[in-house]
Amino acid sequence: MRPAAGCPEDGFTLVEVLVAMTVSLAVLLATLQSFDLFTSNAATQTRVTDANDQVRSTMDRTVRDLRGASVVLRADDDDLAYAVPQASGVRIERICVDSLKLYRSSTPAASAVAPTGPCTSATSIAKVSAAAVTPFTYDSVLPTAPLASPATVKNVGLRFSLDASGAGRTASSTLTASAAVRSTAGTLPVGGSRGTWPDPEAVTEPPAMVTLALVT
Repeated sequence: MRPAAGCPEDGFTLVEVLVAMTVSLAVLLATLQSFDLFTSNAATQTRVTDANDQVRSTMDRTVRDLRGASVVLRADDDDLAYAVPQASGVRIERICVDSLKLYRSSTPAASAVAPTGPCTSATSIAKVSAAAVTPFTYDSVLPTAPLASPATVKNVGLRFSLDASGAGRTASSTLTASAAVRSTAGTLPVGGSRGTWPDPEAVTEPPAMVTLALVT
């Protein structure tokens, strides 16, 4: 049945439909791009946060140990080892960098002897930046070789540039801290006795200063 003369037909023309579809498609693509960017940023921030949390925990423990009662056993630009007295024997702590990875180990021992195994035998806790500066300084000096007398070190500086890149995005953060080594005699108490040595867990000095810089 044909419409009566002079009565316009209801509906949209083909051109109007195509224009509406084009506009809707453009809005949908913009929304998807925004969502993808948000998801990518959230994933990057999560990686940075996870890396920072692990390394910050390690740095805080190192600073607490050194401020408490420790003797430095190895002092190299990328390898730090020290001994902490325990009720029986000592605890050997090691933090080192090898192949752009940060490693940490904690091992009970009968005496304060520097670990001899490779750095990679420890547990990997984070990736470091290829352009990272040397992680350790001793008495504000950057060593060019392992110190001959590490037990005389009075101050240890730590600086880690972490690499949290992934999924085509670049992200990094830098954490720094320093600690004055309380053990100035260069030796631990005989037998690891805590009767005359401060307990690292009981030290009430302020926590290490940690700075964070995020680059994306």
